[in-house]
Amino acid sequence: LIFSKQELRNSPSVQKGMTPEQEIQHREDGARTIGRVGKIMNLHYTTIATGMVYFHRFYMIHTFQS
Repeated sequence: LIFSKQELRNSPSVQKGMTPEQEIQHREDGARTIGRVGKIMNLHYTTIATGMVYFHRFYMIHTFQS
C-alpha cells in the first residue's frame, strides 16, 4: 500500500491535534533509535531499513498520542 501525499499530510496523529512538525520530529527520533539499536546489534542495513519502514507504516494507522 502506497500512501498519497494528502494521506501523509493528514496522518492519524495530525488528525488528533499533533502539528506536522511534531510528527516529523517523532518519526525522525524513532527512525534514529531503530538505526542506533540495529547498529549496536550488528544487524544488516536492510534489516534496519525494514524496521524503519514498519515503524513509519504503523504510525500511518495509529497515533503517536496513543
